[in-house]
Amino acid sequence: MKIIATVVKGKCLGRYHKIGDSFEIDGDLLPGGICFGAVFAIAPIILGLKNGAEYSWEKDKSKVHIHCGDDPGIVFELKRVE
Repeated sequence: MKIIATVVKGKCLGRYHKIGDSFEIDGDLLPGGICFGAVFAIAPIILGLKNGAEYSWEKDKSKVHIHCGDDPGIVFELKRVE
């Protein structure tokens, strides 16, 4: 199972990420290029998606939106791809 992490809105405080950036997570390693702030925000959700978690606030149960902890921060859309 793969997880696709895509920046869908916001502004990265560190100027590392921009809207449209996409990362493919396949296996147990995060791809290079994701900053520490984003890793800490999305890692628990990646583990949940990989283990079948569904998030009640999302209409599409294969997706979840996560705000990075930086201010103003970016929003990632994480999508489970079977």
